Amino acid sequence: MEERLEKLEVRMETVINSSCKKSSDTVINKINNDAIDKFEIKTKIPPLVLPEFSGKYEEFTSFKVQFDDLITNNIQLSQSQKLYYLRSCLTHDARDLSSNFDNFESLYEALITRYDNERLIVDIHVQNILKFEKIQSESAKEIRNMIDCIQKNLRALKALKYEQNKLSDVLLINILIQKLDKESRKILN
Repeated sequence: MEERLEKLEVRMETVINSSCKKSSDTVINKINNDAIDKFEIKTKIPPLVLPEFSGKYEEFTSFKVQFDDLITNNIQLSQSQKLYYLRSCLTHDARDLSSNFDNFESLYEALITRYDNERLIVDIHVQNILKFEKIQSESAKEIRNMIDCIQKNLRALKALKYEQNKLSDVLLINILIQKLDKESRKILN
């Protein structure tokens, strides 16, 4: 009987010790997790700067997309806050479109009506290519500037769903050759 009692006592101590160990492991894990949470590295990003719009037609699409993402579609902002942000983004000619009687929707709609003119925007990008000044002397910097101008306007046209094709490539090459200086043209012949 004493022997059985001793075995029971040993088992009880084993069960008690194992349950104490499990609860102490749980407490230690909780403490470790809390410590990790407190010392978590937080990345601080700079505050977002709202885009500005000066009234250049070719810049409106980019402005509208950014403004919609940051302000228009933000459900946490009231209409008066959106109006405040919209007015703060407008400069030069675009600011002149605003009146004291506007609410957010009326001012935003006025901007869209005036500046979201695809035909005019396409014309501006084409004119930027056509009106690029002729290069007067052989200059890598001038050629690079011309290429940058052409690529920028072609990307804008592509974003407006105007794709290049073989005919447009031929026309573009001929226009660009006319913009090159005599020495650079000799290399192409």
